[in-house]
Amino acid sequence: MRRGVLACVALLGLAATALPAAAACPGVAGRTVRFVVPNAPGGGYDTIARLLEPHLETALGSELVIDNIPEAGGIVGARTIRDADPDGLTLGLLNGRVVTFAAITGRPGDPRLDELEVLSQVDADTQVFMVAPDSAIGTVDDLWNGSLGHPVAFASTTNLVSTLGIASLLDFPIAFVPIDGTTEQNLALLRGDVDLISRSTDTAAALLRGGEMRALLRVTAGNGTADPALAGVPGLEDIAVRRAAELGRPEAEARARAAMAAELGTSRRLLVAPKGLPPERLACIRDAVAAVLADPAVIAEAQARGRTLAVTGPEALAPVLEGIAAAEPWLRELAAEAARRQGG
Repeated sequence: MRRGVLACVALLGLAATALPAAAACPGVAGRTVRFVVPNAPGGGYDTIARLLEPHLETALGSELVIDNIPEAGGIVGARTIRDADPDGLTLGLLNGRVVTFAAITGRPGDPRLDELEVLSQVDADTQVFMVAPDSAIGTVDDLWNGSLGHPVAFASTTNLVSTLGIASLLDFPIAFVPIDGTTEQNLALLRGDVDLISRSTDTAAALLRGGEMRALLRVTAGNGTADPALAGVPGLEDIAVRRAAELGRPEAEARARAAMAAELGTSRRLLVAPKGLPPERLACIRDAVAAVLADPAVIAEAQARGRTLAVTGPEALAPVLEGIAAAEPWLRELAAEAARRQGG
């Protein structure tokens, strides 16, 4: 059954833009391409996928059918892409943290970066910890000063390593509440079922402007922000250094671990395909994807929807993700704890 199939033009009011003669790819042109999105409809990944859909159809000469598979925080969808025939008729947009987590844990069956063809990074979004407007958590210090009276309840999917790292770094108790889907997590926060959620920078800024939530902490390696809506929100590095001084820990270690947690928390939206595509077909698809992501109309549409594209080719991305897999023992300890909490 096709899931999550919506008429993109009707939903977003988009019209496909004719790209320069990015030749339709042999073996793909005139065929239906399954476009797997391992996230629920309505979230950031789904929005990006539906924005790209008509442009990719033009560039590839194909019909794209979006298939939302949000189960297990994206792992099921990522496996679906990995296990598909390498013929160019299955593409996907997934969160790089899924393959990063697999590289760290080595858990059997989880998709790894080297089992996929990375066509391009579409964007890279840092995270912001958000609380409800009436939350008892007034400032980041309330995470550890005992004012809640219970461990911080964090709405989670499957990638717990970054959040566990932050909890370890700042020394506060945390309990993970498994909730799949952006909308479901938002509602759980506003109902008071959880205390904390994590949202991408673009989404957090929009929620702040709408007065729907409050921002508590920017999970970034540095302390600056390009969005005025987040100007007064503290960054992880500053808080980690202050907390290290309170706990008697080395400042250099705090900075290094803050940077590692921030990288693990970065949502890298990756366009991928199954491993093993014929080289000529893979090159053609990559060229088509590059043409789409460089098209001014696509860039403008993304900006109009509050999305800033940050395109990176696979040759630049691989060292970033692979470097995490060889990280220090602290990271591996976090991964083991995450696996234990997930029962895996």
